[in-house]
Parts: sequence; structure tokens; C-alpha cells
Amino acid sequence: MGSKKDIAGAVRQAYCIVVTRGTDDVVHAFKVTVDTTKPLFQTIKEDAKSRITDLPLTPDAILPGSTSGFDLWREEEERRRVKTIVGAFAERPKLPKMLRRKDLLDTVSNGCGQGLYVLSLPRPDGSARTWWRMPIDEAALADDALEAVQNSAAVLDALDPSLLAPGKLEGLDWKNGLKIADLVSYFDGHTLTIDHPDEGWTEQKPIPRCPEAKVLEAVSAAVKNGTVWITSGVASVWGDMPPVGIVSKTAVLRAPPEPISVSSLTSEALPDAWTDGKASVHSIEQALAAQRGVISLPWKLVEAAITAAMNSGFIRVIRKRWFSPLGTPVAVGSGGSGWRSIAA
Repeated sequence: MGSKKDIAGAVRQAYCIVVTRGTDDVVHAFKVTVDTTKPLFQTIKEDAKSRITDLPLTPDAILPGSTSGFDLWREEEERRRVKTIVGAFAERPKLPKMLRRKDLLDTVSNGCGQGLYVLSLPRPDGSARTWWRMPIDEAALADDALEAVQNSAAVLDALDPSLLAPGKLEGLDWKNGLKIADLVSYFDGHTLTIDHPDEGWTEQKPIPRCPEAKVLEAVSAAVKNGTVWITSGVASVWGDMPPVGIVSKTAVLRAPPEPISVSSLTSEALPDAWTDGKASVHSIEQALAAQRGVISLPWKLVEAAITAAMNSGFIRVIRKRWFSPLGTPVAVGSGGSGWRSIAA
């Protein structure tokens, strides 16, 4: 038994020389210390000189002008087939040895998610489906026609509404609300200048173009989803689809409004809304808006607060007149939304 172990160990020790190509594309041979407690290939892979990896690369490594020296995508090339980028690792010995193609595709996907470039898949009609700072499905990622496009040359066919959350996109000022006109300009060939004072350098970051109509579509979806709150004159919408005409370049986007507590609706907390122990939805909404420094609050926000206050007994209804948020009569009866007359 002991002799068999000795023979196995001797065989393993005999395979201790690794021959590979280095980053200079020259053949290199080096010796590894064989560990009999783990597979030989694992020992080889763990040696940095082997340049074998089973993890995705840093997406910056595949960018034009990258300091990685991979030279996968030249700066003068506006776009590059993803198939070509991935295939280079099987064709060029000097590149890192990737064990799985999926790791390379994950690298490409991660770069798109970070906004380093746009992924574009041509359609038969000549248009293209695009992804930027959003997940891409596996089928599209593996499509041979998929291209990586430099931001400066890319045009998005749609904008992910989740990107409009305050603070999600660099270079947009949400402090006093974001004008939609500024958002449209952001996706009209804009280039961000980002300072890195600690490192002593400045970064120029192009933003891909997106047609104005597509930006406005994303705004409408973001408002409906509750990602942002839109105000335009006396109009104020959040958590609902904005009516036609509200989403325009003159409107302002804001962070979602803070919830209204039921206790803040009482006559003690909101004296300007109450007269002789009575208040209307309109007087409550106006008083709350004044407290928050805005012209009006979203109907869905006010409705939720009043309904909760009624259910908890803070206020009660003395006259039921049902109106939609825009003032159109809807129904008469009990239950629902749109109380116009209430009392403590």
C-alpha cells in the first residue's frame, strides 16, 4: 500500500514543469511545488505565472486605450463585436487564459451595467435594441451580432426608468428639483467632467445620446412607478401615470415625497386646514403643501394619508362627495378615494 502511494507521489512530482506563453508572447517554463493534497491543475492555476483565471475580468480591461495592454478595442473604433472581444482570448496566447466563455461574457455585461459602454443588438428593420446601465438577458448577450459601442457614438433606443432615481446618474443636481429640460440635455451628447482630487486627475465621461421622446417616456414610467415625483405648475403627480401634457421640458422632477403621518392631519397639527372642526381634502392638501414648501402634493399621497386617518379614527367623514383627482364626479356612496368633506 505504501509503495502505491510512493509511486503516485513520484508521478505527480514528475509533472512539475509548466510551459506557457507570457504577456510578451514568449514561451516560458517554470516549476511548481506539487501539493499531494489537491489536484495538480489547481496547483498550476493558483500560480500567478500561469495566468489562468476562472473569474470575470475587470471591465475596464477591455475598453479602448485600456492600461491592461490587451489591445482588444482601438480608440478610433466606435463599436466592436462582442464575439470578437471574447474570441480574442482563445486566439491570442498573450491574453489571460479564461477557463469559461461565460466569465468573458459576464465581464462584458458588467461593463455595460457600469455604464462604460452601450451594448447594441441590430434588428432586421435596421434599428437596434440597446442596453446601458441595465441587465442584459443571456440570449442577447450570447448573440453573435451583439456589439459594444462607445458611449460617445451610441444612441439609446430606450432609457431604463430606474436610472432616474435621484443620485443614480452622476452630474445631475437634485437639490432643488431636476428640470426635465436638464435631463434631456444630459442625453444629448453631454460629457461629464469628473474630478479625482485625491489622485490628481480629471476624467471625461461621455453620456450616450437618447432621443427626447424616449427620455420623456422614461420619466412617465418613473413617475408611475414611484421612482420620482413630478411637478408642473399646480400639477403634482407621484405613483400614478402623469396625464398627457404634464411631462414636458418645463416640468420638474423631485425625490419621492415623504409619507404623511395620520397625526399630522389633525386640527392641532394642521390648524390652517380646519375651521370649526371641519376641513376639506383640498384645505388639508393645501396646508400640507405649504408646510413642505411646494404648490401642491400628489393626490395618491394625500389620499393614502386621509384613508389611513379615517381607518384609525383620527378623522371621520360627515359628507361623502366622490371626486377624481382632477375634480370630475365619479360616484356617490361609501368607501373609495377622493373625500372632499371630512371632519375631526
